[in-house]
Amino acid sequence: MIAKNKDMAFLDTAAALAHEIKNPITLVKANIDLLELRDNYSGNVKNYEIMKRELNKVSSIMMNFITLLKHESSQKEAVYINDVIKDVLSDYQETFGNRINFTFSAEGEASKVVYANLKDLAILFENLIKNSVEAIEGVGDICVNVCESDKQIVIIFADTGNGVPKEVEERLFEDFFTTKSSGSGLGLSICKKIVEETGGNIDIKNNEDVGVTTTVTFPIHS
Repeated sequence: MIAKNKDMAFLDTAAALAHEIKNPITLVKANIDLLELRDNYSGNVKNYEIMKRELNKVSSIMMNFITLLKHESSQKEAVYINDVIKDVLSDYQETFGNRINFTFSAEGEASKVVYANLKDLAILFENLIKNSVEAIEGVGDICVNVCESDKQIVIIFADTGNGVPKEVEERLFEDFFTTKSSGSGLGLSICKKIVEETGGNIDIKNNEDVGVTTTVTFPIHS
């Protein structure tokens, strides 16, 4: 019990520290925007872009870290999987629909619910779809299919991106491991944690021809 209380105290302190770091980052970003406007974009555009990009990276790491620490205590409820996925896809369709074809399909009684935290599921699907978008250079396809098998809801995300290098396949879910120059290395580890704490499983495999297929399974909540 003492050890558990110490762990909880550490998590609370770490999350509070992350929030404290995030707040000044927000202020710095706002002031950079102001300076950029006053400078009237003269000669220093590249410098401003670099500063904002790096601050966005730190901000993303902080937000992911807070999510990783705090979502264990999040409340669960009956959630319609299809609705959450379609909401996330709609946002990405609006932004990237000019170069990526997004498709969604649901088979059988796939509208049944999962007992989970709604915000956690939104974070999960957001991360998986974002990874697919970032893996596609130029035009491509992202297909999401929801079906049922052996009292499980199966969600399949398939893309036509660059795929995962074989030498890093086993490290995809490690904390802070990333192959992206601007990645935090926390996205997939958060995904795995959310899925497992909802009683499910997640698997990522390269397709035979091109791209990646990510399969997420959840027990159906009756």
